[in-house]
Parts: sequence; structure tokens; C-alpha cells
Amino acid sequence: MHWVDIAKAWLIICVIITHMPEIATSNKVCDISWMANLRPLFSAYFMPAFFILNGYCSRFEGLSLKTFVLKTFKSLMILTMLVNIGLPWFSYIRHFNFNWTDFAHTVTNFIVGGGSWFLSALFLSRIAYFLLKRYLRKPIFLVASTLLLLVGGVVLNTANIKNIFSFEHALVMTIFLFVGDYAKNYSRILDSKLLSVLCIVSFILVEITFSFLGIRQPSIYGKIDVWFSSIPIFILMSLIGSQACF
Repeated sequence: MHWVDIAKAWLIICVIITHMPEIATSNKVCDISWMANLRPLFSAYFMPAFFILNGYCSRFEGLSLKTFVLKTFKSLMILTMLVNIGLPWFSYIRHFNFNWTDFAHTVTNFIVGGGSWFLSALFLSRIAYFLLKRYLRKPIFLVASTLLLLVGGVVLNTANIKNIFSFEHALVMTIFLFVGDYAKNYSRILDSKLLSVLCIVSFILVEITFSFLGIRQPSIYGKIDVWFSSIPIFILMSLIGSQACF
């Protein structure tokens, strides 16, 4: 459907706006720090929206666990491994650095850090949701289990537990794969222009209220900026914002 491509394009623009100020500053290109002021317009929902779209466009039935894992690994992890392991290795070889500890350190960093957190978290969350859907099946159980994963991820992050391979991100974001997967049954609602307009207005009102009251809004991208008491508003803003951009 056309709205999927439009939503993906908008979300990619959000990613660019999020990262460009730091990239420009670190490379001393130009001062575009003003872009950082645009982040409140989308920071609350743009990463959850990616997961919702992934859930909407994916098939979680009719495949064995092995086939699903291999398929997901090929589509998500090979590229990030080439970037985070292959490029450093190539640089070592090009500079005649054959110290095996440097090669091993690159692999260790990838395993601990997960490379690109988004791809690592998506990889883990897709597997988690695949298993949950296979064994739980009923929507009410999927809601409860993915919500528990979200709470668990927030609690672990708040406790400063090491976020190995971005597993805390995966725990928090699995619920949005469920939202996207379940939304397939209500595609006509997603196409509703009236609903999108209502969500846009609602999101703007919430943003204005937060700004007026000086309340920090929860968000997630490289850092999980969600705390226990903010979970309801985090879910609400993620859903409203996602529907607004759909």
C-alpha cells in the first residue's frame, strides 16, 4: 500500500535529522544544530513506527524457527557485520596490522555492542515475537507477554544492566512488532484519513502540553529514555505518532 512507502520515507528523514547535527559537528562541516530542535516532533514515535511497519510487512507464520532465524539473519545481520567487523578488518590488513588481538577486539565489540543497535534489536525482537506467536497465539496473551518484555527492558535499563547486543532495546520494542502484525487485520482503519488527522492533532496537543509543563517526553533510539512511570505515555505517543505518519 502506498502509505507504507510514504511512512518509510518520512521515518528515514527523521533518522537523518536525528543524526545529522552530530555528524556535521564532528566532521566540522557546518553548524546545523538547529535540526536538534526538530526532534521533539518525532522522537517519541519514529523508532517504534519502524518496528510497527516491520511487523506489518512481515510474515510470522508458516516457517520453521530455523528458516525464520536464517532469513532474518541474512536480511539484517550480514550487512551490519560487514560494516562493523569487515571494514575494521580491511583497514587492519590494508595497514599491515596483523595483530590478532585487534581482530578479536573488533568481534568482541560487535558481540557486546551489537553493531548498529537498531538492526541488532530488530533481529532479536523478531525472533522473540516469532516464538511468542508460535506458542501463545491468542492476542490477549501476546499483548500481556510483549508488555512484560517492555517493562522488563525498561527496568533492566534503569538498573544500568549492560545492554549486550542491544537486547534491552529488543525487549522494549517487541510489542510494536505485535502492533504491526495485528494491524494487518485492520488495514482499512490504517487507511483512514480522519483517524490520521485526529492522531496528528492529538500528538500536537500532547507535545504542547509537555512543553508547557516542562515534562520530559519518553523516547527510544540509541538510548532508552523510558522510565517505569512513563511507559503508558510512551506507548500512547508511539501509537498516536505512528498512525499520524501512516
